Amino acid sequence: MISSRNILFETSSKNRGEMEEIIEKSLTHSLGIASTAIIYSKEYLKDIIKENPFKNIEDNPQYKLNITF
Repeated sequence: MISSRNILFETSSKNRGEMEEIIEKSLTHSLGIASTAIIYSKEYLKDIIKENPFKNIEDNPQYKLNITF
């Protein structure tokens, strides 16, 4: 089964690896779900949008642009 959830949050921590580990352990402890957490910074996501090589292509029913992580 593939499952994806997106969560936005703020933290003063700069240690992404530590935060990912805390989230993973919390999911296992609270929900019994073993999952991998991946954290992207706001700056990284802004760069993805800015560098979009398809930004000048009009969206239409023949094709759709998706960002996949």
